[in-house]
Amino acid sequence: MLAQAFPEAQITALEINEGALLDAQYNIKQSPFAHRIELLKQDFLSYKPSEAFDLIVSNPPYFSATGAIAPDGGRALARQEQSEGLNLVRLMNLSQAMLSRQDGSSLCLITPLDREMDLRLYACEAGLRSQSLCRVSSLPNKGVRLLSSWTHLELSSAYCRSDISELTLHKSDQTPSQAYADLLSPFLP
Repeated sequence: MLAQAFPEAQITALEINEGALLDAQYNIKQSPFAHRIELLKQDFLSYKPSEAFDLIVSNPPYFSATGAIAPDGGRALARQEQSEGLNLVRLMNLSQAMLSRQDGSSLCLITPLDREMDLRLYACEAGLRSQSLCRVSSLPNKGVRLLSSWTHLELSSAYCRSDISELTLHKSDQTPSQAYADLLSPFLP
């Protein structure tokens, strides 16, 4: 979807889980954008890019190390913060160092809605500020996710207000909301 949305982008994708890596390889090969996507079996914590990124997108481990317990099995690594592994603090600190200083460069995250305050704190500590926060509900009044965008905090620049919005995916009758349908329309036949 990123390759489709940004026709000039060269994309580097990192995946640590072998099963997810195989799925990603298959999906990329089926894509008309495969020539612009590099997939690496790589832990984000040890990744050293040769140049800075204008955009970093992540669906990081989202269960707090001290909160809910991730389900058993291979998915736990992707869902549960690890004391020695990837967590939101490390993700934000490493991403800040990997982001270019170009205007508009950003780190975009998909996290549970209840991690918003954690993200705000970690961003300040990493020298990042929020650009936008979208609180996503699966149904009306049932918030589940936060889509957030973070950029370098420039202390010499004027105050910039964060764009805060809400998106409800489905109406009460379980049919897609118009906003959700509009958002996905460029990606569907």
